Amino acid sequence: MSFLVVTFCFSALEAQTEVNDQTLRSYNTKKNYVFFSGSLGGGDYPFAGLGLNLGHQLSNGKTMIGAGAHYIGNTGDGSGIGGFDPIQVFPLMVDLRHTFTESPDGRFSTLLILDGGYVVSITENGDDDAGNEYEYLNGWAINPGIGFRFNIFKNMGLMIDITWLHHSSPRVWLAPVEKKDHEHWDLGLVRGSVFF
Repeated sequence: MSFLVVTFCFSALEAQTEVNDQTLRSYNTKKNYVFFSGSLGGGDYPFAGLGLNLGHQLSNGKTMIGAGAHYIGNTGDGSGIGGFDPIQVFPLMVDLRHTFTESPDGRFSTLLILDGGYVVSITENGDDDAGNEYEYLNGWAINPGIGFRFNIFKNMGLMIDITWLHHSSPRVWLAPVEKKDHEHWDLGLVRGSVFF
């Protein structure tokens, strides 16, 4: 019986705390958001990108889950030391963001980010040192990082993400050569977004 009373008291206290948090919150009060983004980065190859994310804020107001589609294309010619193919990909990602610090009114926030998903490759075919042609197939990616959110208006603002992007694609040689391997790329990414 005492367990039920204690559980009831903690539940009532938690519900009151949640009501107080929502009462203090002046920013980011709606459930669904759209993010338009641009990104730059480097690592295994220099790149620029554009993207669109749709996010849904869960009932606790601290976690957002969504989906995004991005274009990433390298900006170098690959002629430098260790050259690279002209990589162009469309990551289709599941996006998870969780607020771990926030101003009392919700205007400024720091978020943990974890994205993962499928990568559609539109990279041109390449040639190995022997002149044999190969192509990149679709692969996968993970993209963890940290984000900083600043609201300009109640439900509109800017977000800056600093993340690590790891993506992988199978590389298959065309006939008559029968060979297959995996290519992996690691990139540092800075993404700026407008959300509303």
